[in-house]
Amino acid sequence: MQYFYDENDSELTITDLEFKTAKHGAACGFITSSKRRQGVVLLTRDGGVTWQQVTVSDFPIDIHLVDDSLGFLLTDKGIYRTEERGLEWKKVKGMSGMNAIYFIDGQRGFVAGMKKQVLATEDGGKNWTAVPEAAKPAAKPEITSYNWITFRQDGKGIILGGATPPRPDAMRVPNWADPETAMRHREWPKLSIALDTLDYGKTWHHDAAPVFGRMARLRFAPGDSSYALSILRYDYAFQYPSEVHLVNWRTGKSNPAFARKDSFVTDAGFTAAKSAFLASIERPGTMAQSPLPGKLRMHGSGDCSLWQEMPVDYRAVGTFATLSVVDAGHAWVALDSGMILHLTR
Repeated sequence: MQYFYDENDSELTITDLEFKTAKHGAACGFITSSKRRQGVVLLTRDGGVTWQQVTVSDFPIDIHLVDDSLGFLLTDKGIYRTEERGLEWKKVKGMSGMNAIYFIDGQRGFVAGMKKQVLATEDGGKNWTAVPEAAKPAAKPEITSYNWITFRQDGKGIILGGATPPRPDAMRVPNWADPETAMRHREWPKLSIALDTLDYGKTWHHDAAPVFGRMARLRFAPGDSSYALSILRYDYAFQYPSEVHLVNWRTGKSNPAFARKDSFVTDAGFTAAKSAFLASIERPGTMAQSPLPGKLRMHGSGDCSLWQEMPVDYRAVGTFATLSVVDAGHAWVALDSGMILHLTR
C-alpha cells in the first residue's frame, strides 16, 4: 500500500486513477466529513512514493492525463483543465450529467453521459458539439447513457453505454436492505451500445444488441496487438457477478477469459499483447451488488486464459477498484475506500 487516507473525522472516496508514465500519476475523488464534502485530486511525481493533495470545486468523477503537464478533470458540474501538472485546475466548461472524459491531445476530446449524450471538442474543452451517431440507437434517451471512453494510439476508439428499461418488479428499497427478495430478481436483457471509430473520432459507427448485464469497461492491449479485455457486470441474481472476455477487435471474435462466483471484477489492464492484470472485489455473500466492502483480489495472466491470484495487502478492502497499468513492472490500483496500492516484484 502506497497511500491510505486514515482520518478519524472524514473519509476519502476515490473515483478514478490514472498513471501516464511510471512516475506521473493522479487520482481524484472527494472527502466527506460531518460538515461538508470537498473535491480533491491526488498527485504523484515519483511513482506513488509521495502524494500531494489539491482541492478542487465540485466533485470529481473522471480524470484523464494527456502528458506530464496537461490533464482534464470531469466533475458533477463541469470540466476542468490543468497545464500545471495538476497543481492548479481551471474550469473551462460547465455541464452536468456526464460520466466519462477522454482527450486525444490538448485540443481534441470527448465526454459521454446520460440521455444519449456524447460531445466532442476541437478547442481544448471551451466549445462542444454533439456526436450525431450517439443518438441513433433505438432507445429512449431517458433510459440510455454512455459510461466509458477509450482510444488506441492508432486512432481506434470506443465508447460504451446502454439502455436499461424500468422493471415492473423493481424494489422500493436497495437490494442489500432486502437480500432475500433481491435474490429472486433475475437479470434481464439490456440494450448494450458501442460507438466505435478508426480515425480518432472524426467518424463513428454504432452497434447495439440486447445482452444480459452491462458492458462496463474495455481495455486495449498496447502496441500493435488487436486484443482487448471487456468487462461485463451484472446487477441482479446471475451465475457470476461479472465476466471478462478477450476480444479480437479486428476479427470481432470474443472468448470468455475470467468468471468466478466470488469475484466482482471492476477493472483490467494489459502489460503486453495477452499479458494482463484483473482487479476485483471479493463478493460478500451471494448478492450481485453489495454496499459492504470486500477484500481486493488481484489476478495476473500471461495468456488471458490461466489466471493466478496475487498476494494483496490485508488492509485493502473496498467496494470498487480502479486499475492503471503502465507496463509489467509498474501498475497501481485504487480503492474507493481511499487506498492506493502498487505492484511489487
